[in-house]
Amino acid sequence: MVFRVLATVQGRQLKRIVRTRDEAELLAAQWRDGQANSLVFLPTRFGPDQLRDAEAAQRIVETLGISLLDAATFVLRNYKTGANNVPSLTDAVDQFLLARADRSPSHLKSLRNTLHRLRAFVGKKDLGVVQSCDVSRWLDKTTVGRAPKTFNTLLEGLNAFFNWSVEKGWLLHSPTRGVERKRIVRQLPVVMSPKQAAELMADVERNWPELVPYFSLALFGGVRAGVREGESNRLDAKLRSGASVFVAGGVKIWGKTGSERLLRWNCPLKAFLDAYPLNRFLLPGGEHAASALISKIRKKHNLSRNVLRHSAITGMALMLDSIVQTGLACDTSETVIRRNYLGQWSRQEAVQFYKIRPIGRAVQSRDAAA
Repeated sequence: MVFRVLATVQGRQLKRIVRTRDEAELLAAQWRDGQANSLVFLPTRFGPDQLRDAEAAQRIVETLGISLLDAATFVLRNYKTGANNVPSLTDAVDQFLLARADRSPSHLKSLRNTLHRLRAFVGKKDLGVVQSCDVSRWLDKTTVGRAPKTFNTLLEGLNAFFNWSVEKGWLLHSPTRGVERKRIVRQLPVVMSPKQAAELMADVERNWPELVPYFSLALFGGVRAGVREGESNRLDAKLRSGASVFVAGGVKIWGKTGSERLLRWNCPLKAFLDAYPLNRFLLPGGEHAASALISKIRKKHNLSRNVLRHSAITGMALMLDSIVQTGLACDTSETVIRRNYLGQWSRQEAVQFYKIRPIGRAVQSRDAAA
């Protein structure tokens, strides 16, 4: 028994003899869809339903940049029963955050927020179904009106997660592959004038004397001013634990990686810490109370995020007359100092900055603020 298929497509009479009813129905469907002119017959053991499924699957995996054979290999390697199944997106995120538990609290918080927000955006998709277009749409939506650095920071977190998933064998390729970083046009850092620095320290002395050591270390020593997590936070923790932070030549600072460096004394820093001793704490009342006060002072004096540190490095590079020593003291590179700080002030301005001293008010007790 054979089957004859007759059709008229775009004025052409078509006729074909096939062996089975399934082949006849498939051929008729293809002709109805207008594929007669480009139809190529290849030998296959697939039935019509299997062919339709294979074509649909090919269209799906093409969006991931892989072939059907790649997809089949991935499934064969990863589709297992029991505890070794490829995790869902939710479980994969949880496992990744657990694997990164040794990172700093701020870094871990950033990763957690980024991945939880992406997961909420894409919905309850499996890990392997997240596509580059999902990542791009979420990044574009999340960073509307934000600086390019925000886009790049979020993308960096996603790269870390999906590359880790590839290493675990859960993905063939990262969906962040091909998502490009935003170009950042770098500008010179903002620094204070010596007059603004003097007015700031005088105001802090008059109204918030318990915070004089904090502002002195940031403004004259270039200590990173992060209250919730950073060098100031770590120095405060060391003081509260009873650890010694002083040596004959200066103050020990614990940097980003936990490594120690020595911040050598300079004239204004030594003068302020002599007048307002750094004893049992740096952040009065703890980080939350101190953060509120510091934010109030920053707003009053219109201080940008890193302006204290930038001003310290600018003055130090001129007064020490040594980029190497400045880089060691402030934990930065000679290249960064040459590119961003030299030339911001004149030598005369640096001298004026280093002449700033306590205004001579009676020192109030800081212990009560601990």
